[in-house]
Amino acid sequence: MITTAQAIQTFWQSSSLPNLTSDRQLWYGEAPDQPVTPYAVLILVSEPETDRTTAFALFEGTYQVNCCADRLEDAEAMAATVWDAFNHAHLVRDGDTVLHCLSGRQQSMKGTQLGTDGKDCWISYVEIDVLFTR
Repeated sequence: MITTAQAIQTFWQSSSLPNLTSDRQLWYGEAPDQPVTPYAVLILVSEPETDRTTAFALFEGTYQVNCCADRLEDAEAMAATVWDAFNHAHLVRDGDTVLHCLSGRQQSMKGTQLGTDGKDCWISYVEIDVLFTR
């Protein structure tokens, strides 16, 4: 079974988004030990809620894409591109389940020792709500 995180990563790889990062990857959970900026990390920030009522049947969770770069402007531009790509995107999981994405909040902060060679970098993150129908 393909997880929602894997469906997001598949969408990332099938788009132009890999061109935003130095290694063309969307890491899940955490970055590699020696990241080279710019890079991106996908994190689950909210679990699925199966009893939520919305325009879609179920809420699959909120994911966050952390866009890390040496300069604030670069991190924010990367996050804006990610926001645009995922807003209203349709992902496929297990061949028949369509996941609907809605981009949400975008915010920036300093990433202490998270850049190339342990230097500080900027992180601009995008929240993505993932919804699906039965």
